[in-house]
Amino acid sequence: MTKQLVIGVDVSCAVKKRIPIVFAEKREGRLIPLPVKELPFAAPYGHGNKLVVEHEYNLNYARQIREYITDVCHFYGATPERIGIDSPLRPRSSALDYRIAERELNQAGIRCYKTPSKPEFDEIIHKVRHHLTTGGAISRVPHAMQLWMLAGFEIARELATIAPVREVFPQANIRRLMPNAPHKSGKAVPQRQLEVIARHTGWPASQTERKNNVKLMFPILMIAFGYIGGVGYASLMTNLPVEVSWAFALLSAVTYLLYALDKRAAQQSKQRTPEKVLHWLSVLGGWPGALIAQQQFRHKTRKTSFRVGFYFTVILNIAAVMYFIVYADQFWRWL
Repeated sequence: MTKQLVIGVDVSCAVKKRIPIVFAEKREGRLIPLPVKELPFAAPYGHGNKLVVEHEYNLNYARQIREYITDVCHFYGATPERIGIDSPLRPRSSALDYRIAERELNQAGIRCYKTPSKPEFDEIIHKVRHHLTTGGAISRVPHAMQLWMLAGFEIARELATIAPVREVFPQANIRRLMPNAPHKSGKAVPQRQLEVIARHTGWPASQTERKNNVKLMFPILMIAFGYIGGVGYASLMTNLPVEVSWAFALLSAVTYLLYALDKRAAQQSKQRTPEKVLHWLSVLGGWPGALIAQQQFRHKTRKTSFRVGFYFTVILNIAAVMYFIVYADQFWRWL
């Protein structure tokens, strides 16, 4: 089953700075970030305000970003489901004084930079080129806080060829979640903002939590395979039929597959596997596969009633096996 990723692009054109791009997988209502730092490829560097006024440089920059995103998706065996970009997708219509979104932000008291129209951008580009050709400093280039939008337009157009692209407004999201949010430049403010966002999205709020998501998988695998192996060993040492261990292994594989299919159905709003079916498979011996699937796909991990029912099926299955081992002789005589 192919993973679907949501991707966030923080448009940046700074020289010697790689454009920030985040990849996340949706698992049971949570966004789980995927590590990219150690991959054999990296996001491209920006080319600075000196070159952002040159259309060909923006086109090449956008293509490099698309190729990088495609490489990451291929590495994880995934496809991009949607891409969010914190940039206008196109120039403002000349018929509007402000874009509708920017007008709403201003009315809400959220500061934003006005997106120029196409004629206004043509004039801005002319001013910037004149500034640079007459020896003006890069640090004093006019309209510096709007020039990056030129790169954003091309990035949005290029990325739209691989997935739907939506403009996002990080400052509006933060203001909604933190009405009195201080500026992000304040001490420890970015961490505070991340913690607030984590409570609403399920995003790991710290590096420790991200690592714990990975570390937790190992003991779960040990429990699952250890139980099936233990049942197999018991079948050799007691009157427990060896077919039981094989049946548990097969049921675990079937249960794992059904969880995967149910996860996909949930993402695509299709018909779901009834919870009672998943519980019956678990009580019959498929719970090791269910345990692995729950952690791997982050599926059925937040609904309390389901979790209680699941652990009850685990207890029933283990109790049934223990009972059969202890009273196997009486059982066979009864039959």
